[in-house]
Amino acid sequence: MRQHKHLSLLGLWVENCLGKVLALLGLMAALETIVFGVWLYLLPERPMEEVLKGVPFLFLGGWIALFHLLTHCGDERRAVGCTLRRLRVPEGAALAWKSLFGAVCFLLLWAVQTAVCLGMGLWYAAAVGPAYRSAQTVLLSFYRIPFLHSLLPLAETAGYLRNLLFAAAMGLETGLCSWRMRRGSRALFGRTVAAAAAFLFSRGMGELTGSLWLGLGAAALAGLDALLALTYGEEGME
Repeated sequence: MRQHKHLSLLGLWVENCLGKVLALLGLMAALETIVFGVWLYLLPERPMEEVLKGVPFLFLGGWIALFHLLTHCGDERRAVGCTLRRLRVPEGAALAWKSLFGAVCFLLLWAVQTAVCLGMGLWYAAAVGPAYRSAQTVLLSFYRIPFLHSLLPLAETAGYLRNLLFAAAMGLETGLCSWRMRRGSRALFGRTVAAAAAFLFSRGMGELTGSLWLGLGAAALAGLDALLALTYGEEGME
């Protein structure tokens, strides 16, 4: 019975949010593809970093939009708190399930953006002249361009760890923001962490090892925020 209650709670977010998340990711991918295609048409013989301009900003917007969407899955309303008490689901358990759902959505954002950029790299390699094309055009682009290297760090293992930590931190903060809004708070701290992580995402080759501390910092702040919120029953690091 307890497991059924927890699955019902998880189903609330899946039902209310998953379709919207997929639609947002599809819209982001479509807009990025259009922008990339326009620049490739206007700049047919230019390096890929010039053709790619505009895509990182759309990814930044998608990141922030996804965070906002996940904090408004229906569980931000005060009535949900009454539902949790009626189901006898602890606030900590509800926060854990929401954080897991949020983290998975951010991992999906990472995966979709990486796939889109791989497709752009193949499109670029097929469209440009020999001066900008080689057998390793796509691979070298993911080494050379900071945004692409941050998505797919290749041999830089710290980059994967950093992105996983970012996803975990964003997932936890989506749960905390909803938790706060049920109590009438504006949840400014979580929104600030999300915006800072998005702006600091792009790092070049050799910089991801150092920026691993950014991921650790984001995860630590989110964890401390959750600890304070659940311990004191207030807004935590509001």
